[in-house]
Amino acid sequence: MTSPDRPSAVYLDSSAFIAAILAEHGSEPIIDLLEKVEQGSITLVAATASLVEVRGGGLSRPADPAVDAAILSRLLGPNVLLVELDRVTALKARALAQKYRLKTWDAVHLASAIVGGAEVLMTLDTDFPLDTDVEGVWVCKPYQLGGHHLFSRDWTK
Repeated sequence: MTSPDRPSAVYLDSSAFIAAILAEHGSEPIIDLLEKVEQGSITLVAATASLVEVRGGGLSRPADPAVDAAILSRLLGPNVLLVELDRVTALKARALAQKYRLKTWDAVHLASAIVGGAEVLMTLDTDFPLDTDVEGVWVCKPYQLGGHHLFSRDWTK
């Protein structure tokens, strides 16, 4: 399997979501994806843990209330499927953590993508099993959806 051109449901782990919010270099495909989510052409799948991890500030900088409100608006939007960390998801995360040697929250994100029915999980975290199909979810770095575009390239380099 390779990266789907036109997935109907995509999971962004926290690293990818934060990169888009901060408009970091390489976040263009993620920003484009979030626009498609707002238009209703793609469902964003996210773990409820993202409500804690993705904030308008962090340990090194104070929260910006406007940025924080925009984040919550996106995560709580009508085209977002939030996956609860219930028993099924936790046991799936446990198995994935052992199989792929993932950190706890990375395993929770991957399990949430699987349980939530995402076709793709995009991440900037190299600890994930990149360019791999994990139980029906293609795990990869962010890429431009919809096939090749004039500006398609690996934005993470």
